[in-house]
Amino acid sequence: MVRLSANGTRGLVIIAGNHDNPDRIMAPAQLAARNGIVLERM
Repeated sequence: MVRLSANGTRGLVIIAGNHDNPDRIMAPAQLAARNGIVLERM
């Protein structure tokens, strides 16, 4: 994810799908946010 976000210089949004547990998707949210990555549960 950090590589995809180009070390925080490119926006990246990750959305939980039908079979993903939203709580597990959100677990690394603080770490992801430091690299410009947004995690969303639906």
